[in-house]
Amino acid sequence: MKAAPARSAPRGFTLIELFVVIAVIGLLVALLLPATSRASARAKRLFCANNLRQVSQALTLYADDHEATFPNTNEVMVSYKELVKGYLGLNSTSSAEDRVFSCPVDRFTVDPLANTVIPGGVYTGAGSDFSSYAFNGLNRLSSLLPGLAGSRVNTVAQPTRATLVAEFAAFNGFSWHDLTAPPRRNDAPCTMGFVDGHVSGVRVFWNGLPGKTDLPMFYDPPGDYEYRWSANAQK
Repeated sequence: MKAAPARSAPRGFTLIELFVVIAVIGLLVALLLPATSRASARAKRLFCANNLRQVSQALTLYADDHEATFPNTNEVMVSYKELVKGYLGLNSTSSAEDRVFSCPVDRFTVDPLANTVIPGGVYTGAGSDFSSYAFNGLNRLSSLLPGLAGSRVNTVAQPTRATLVAEFAAFNGFSWHDLTAPPRRNDAPCTMGFVDGHVSGVRVFWNGLPGKTDLPMFYDPPGDYEYRWSANAQK
């Protein structure tokens, strides 16, 4: 009988072929990473928008139970949380574990004068009552300032444009969703909840001046912007 021919050993990758495979994998990773990053950023914006929608609804329920009037307590921009969190099923002492009040990209604040990033999330501090979101109630400090503190719902001039609650970043003119250098800038993209109940991403107007009273929350933007801080803004 003839002996069966010996099988040749399988040929492995040559060094050049291995380099080609590595290059192809690297190219695929480079193509996929931006798409993955964009998808992750989009998911975080949606998460934040959903939080704001729930908080807005809680504020509306509070108004329904208080003669159709929005909160008007001391430091209302922050302390509103204590008035509305029960509508969201939160009945214990506030903490950073209150996820509905925590924006997933809230990881820093901005020095109002130096316009530089300060690491650390707003929602992690007791000063914000462990919330990434503030109520539009600056008028509690002075009737000369814009805001909805103590306003009756049916007296708000433009409910589709009147800001009810928003990310802290929006009041200060920077963006948690799109960090740049310097961080405070005109048209920073932020998320807001409005009196009519809808939530939207908006561009926040900043006049470009560096003073503490020149933060965006102290004045209404030009007419082509989608939001208003004032309850009685007509344009």
